[in-house]
Amino acid sequence: MDGAALYGSGLRLMECCRLRLKDIDLERGQIRVRQAKGNKDRWVMLPIALQARLLEQMEGRSKLHALDLSKGLGRVALPGRPRRACARRWMRSRPRSRGGQLF
Repeated sequence: MDGAALYGSGLRLMECCRLRLKDIDLERGQIRVRQAKGNKDRWVMLPIALQARLLEQMEGRSKLHALDLSKGLGRVALPGRPRRACARRWMRSRPRSRGGQLF
């Protein structure tokens, strides 16, 4: 799957490894590449042939994230000792799967 994304959209290897779920725009048929060459963001075309496979991959990752959350996993520890206001806000925030890795 990731090899087809590399070839079909012109992504570099590390760009493909860093793809997150929120970087895929299926409606426009685009992939947002963050911090590409020269630390610049860019948009690349998403081949039509890959859209269905990417949608399956995204759904699978979302299900895996939901399963991890049901087991009490899927959260990360924040470094240091956050201030009270930040700590309260972070504790109230619910985990989201949109920021998770695609591959």
